[in-house]
Amino acid sequence: CESKAWGLRFALAISSDSRLLTLVEFANSLDAQLTEWEQRGTGGGDPVESVSMRRLLLDVLRGRSMLQQVACVFERVPVRGVSSQDAWVKFKRALDFLDASFESLRLEGYDLSVPAALRPNNIPKSHAWWWCTTPIYVSG
Repeated sequence: CESKAWGLRFALAISSDSRLLTLVEFANSLDAQLTEWEQRGTGGGDPVESVSMRRLLLDVLRGRSMLQQVACVFERVPVRGVSSQDAWVKFKRALDFLDASFESLRLEGYDLSVPAALRPNNIPKSHAWWWCTTPIYVSG
C-alpha cells in the first residue's frame, strides 16, 4: 500500500532524537503563543488587534493539528530499532501539556471558537481544539 510505505518513510525520517526534540520545541513554542494570546486578550474592541489575535490562535491550532498528524503516522507505523523512545515520550508529553493549556483556557471561559469559514477543510473531530464552542456567560 502506497500510504503505508509513505508512512514508514516519514516515520523513519522523523525518528531521530534530534528531529523529535525539534518537534518538542515547536510544541513548546505553540504553548508560549497560546499564553501570549491569553495575556493579550481578544483585541479589546480594536479591529486590527482582534484580527491579529485571531490569526495567532489559528496559527496555534494549525500547528497543533500538524503535530497530531505526525503523532498519528508515527504511532501507526512500527519503526524497529529506533533509539528515540525518550524523545518520543517527551514529544507526547509536550502534546499533552499543550492540550491541557487549551482545556484550561476553555474552562476559564476564553473564547477558543473558530468560525466554520476559518477552519481548514476536513478537520477530523478528533482534533478537538478546532471544535470549541463560544462560552455561555451567565450573570449571577
